[in-house]
Amino acid sequence: MANTKKPLGIDIANAKSLSDFIKDYLPIDTPWTSFTHPATEEKYTIELQNSSNLTRDELSNCFSLIEESSRGDYSASKQGWKPAAKRREMRLLELKYLLVRSTKPHDGEETGKVGDIEAFVSFMPTIEDDQEVLYVYEIHLAPSLRRSGLGGRLMMLVEDVARRIGVEKVMLSCFTRNAIAKGFYEGMGYGKDEYSPLPRVLRDGREVEEATLAVFLDQGDESIPGRADPKSEVSGTTPNDVDPLKVIIIGAGIGGLALAQILHSTPGIRLACYERYKAIDDRVVGFRVMLSGTTLSMLKRKLNSDIWAELAFGIGEQPEGGEKIEFFKGNGNKMLAWDSDPTKDQFSVSRWHLREALVKEASFVRTGISFERYEVLPNGRVRAFFSDGSTDECDLLVGADGTNSNVRKQLLSHATIKDLGMAVIYFKVPLTERALKLLGTPGRSMNPLAPFSSRYNQHTIDPEDSYIMLGVGSPYANFYNRRCSPNELTPSELQAEVLARTSQPGIHPRFRELAEMVCLDTAYVNIVRKSEAVHPWTSSPNITLLGDAVFNMSNTLSRGANCAIMDAAALADRITSPAYRRERRQPHALDDYVRENIERREVERQRSAMMQKIMFSGQNKLRGYIRNKVLPSSLKKIDDLDREEHDGVNWVGSDGEGSVGSTGEEPKWVEELKWDEIFEERHGHEMG
Repeated sequence: MANTKKPLGIDIANAKSLSDFIKDYLPIDTPWTSFTHPATEEKYTIELQNSSNLTRDELSNCFSLIEESSRGDYSASKQGWKPAAKRREMRLLELKYLLVRSTKPHDGEETGKVGDIEAFVSFMPTIEDDQEVLYVYEIHLAPSLRRSGLGGRLMMLVEDVARRIGVEKVMLSCFTRNAIAKGFYEGMGYGKDEYSPLPRVLRDGREVEEATLAVFLDQGDESIPGRADPKSEVSGTTPNDVDPLKVIIIGAGIGGLALAQILHSTPGIRLACYERYKAIDDRVVGFRVMLSGTTLSMLKRKLNSDIWAELAFGIGEQPEGGEKIEFFKGNGNKMLAWDSDPTKDQFSVSRWHLREALVKEASFVRTGISFERYEVLPNGRVRAFFSDGSTDECDLLVGADGTNSNVRKQLLSHATIKDLGMAVIYFKVPLTERALKLLGTPGRSMNPLAPFSSRYNQHTIDPEDSYIMLGVGSPYANFYNRRCSPNELTPSELQAEVLARTSQPGIHPRFRELAEMVCLDTAYVNIVRKSEAVHPWTSSPNITLLGDAVFNMSNTLSRGANCAIMDAAALADRITSPAYRRERRQPHALDDYVRENIERREVERQRSAMMQKIMFSGQNKLRGYIRNKVLPSSLKKIDDLDREEHDGVNWVGSDGEGSVGSTGEEPKWVEELKWDEIFEERHGHEMG
């Protein structure tokens, strides 16, 4: 009878040509052949090679990386450093190499040329202790690439190969005296294998004692030889196996979408974002938000380039010297201009463009599903319950569902929300030459390519058209029309309210003329609510909050969106770190993020509250007089509370580009916006 024994998966893999190995075992749905350093933005290429194809120079490059990072550990061991033996091992026939090359020469006096190998990982599909495994022989990175996320990226690629081959586990050896390497592997879920420290039997029959070659080099050392591939469903896995991290985000606002897009391309993370409304939209989507240069620089670094390109078109052009805020009295007389560093380092961004960018390629968003409650399961996962009767489970639940957050109501049941009895009416006024003159100060459009509005009527305006935002706010008691709550008034009634306010004695008539020019359907009423500031919570390591779901702030400084994006970036940095993978089941796993989040929001909340008191001092003339007298010192106090750096140092995720500072130089991302090319591409046919 013929032998019909099924060939081993590793034998099939090792028999493939290099091109077939790449086609069959490396990802085809996600790009893997390039890497961009998150801090320097230097570009690198990644390629797969067989050991037999390595040139002498390539082998020498790889050997130098090993020698730089591991020679000391080998020399301190009983076995010692044996370079000739290491070079022979590097040439083992079935070894494969993922090589990371720089795409530009080193600067200054450093030696190097285009194409130098800056990092590599070598691995082999093989048999270990009668099991099919993928064994990682080496992984080494040049110092400039450490802590860049590249190490985790390379290990994820190796695990993808292992999963496609169908092996039982991924294995490696580690000098446990190397605390950084040990923490890195543990952070990715690797733990002591059940067969450690038995001799390692290679395919050629040689026995290599783990204790002397890699792990047990001194008495008391322990080995960390591996774990099963976390994504495979085969038996024989070690107790330390870790599944990919599943994250559920409740709420598709700016903060939730920013977090989702930052995490979307991260290996080992699965996403779902639930939005209660059927459309990913909100009532203020057509207005603008103020984002700092720091925040925009961070978004450029972290977002997919296509998403950034969409967002970039909505960034308004800054005036020379940066943004400023001018204060006028009701009679039209100018009081002062506020042009401090925090004010100058702001960019007006179209909320519509921002959301359009963040929902681009957002297959992870599920609309029309309202979150109701969650339940922490015995295994540490979280089950979310929705209004349609469905459920979903995750490793981390993020409440990004705004001021009235249902996640916060359950997580922090003591937190309260208070209606402050104040409302602000907003309208859009088309930016025409006449409207610009009515502002009473030299002004300009933030879109120099289409400075004036051309697509509007008395009811509506195109979301990409230039406009003036007209806002009028006061306590409910000061409304002329009190037939119902301000947010229930019709657009016509809201315009009438604004006209009544701007027709009072002592009010310059140009303000009324602006009120007559509003587009009715752009009306929006903001009911001012204050959610109680909360203290850091440690009740659950797998449930957290971001944005206004933590607690809100007044929108007088337009800092809510900026703060929510910074929350998202900080949370993404935390949950993609090796430390979080190691600690995520522990109560303190998210403590640092929570503390940073609350500290940031408390500062911005205080700054915004001070501005709200300035803007809405009431109808008492004495209070208004005092307000006007102390305005400069009050604005200085707001500046003094600012936490962001505005002279080339980024508070969150510095990328070396900086923000607009005292030098007057624009950050690199501003130079690359190319408004003219983007505008011509979108509107050239309309303007011709």
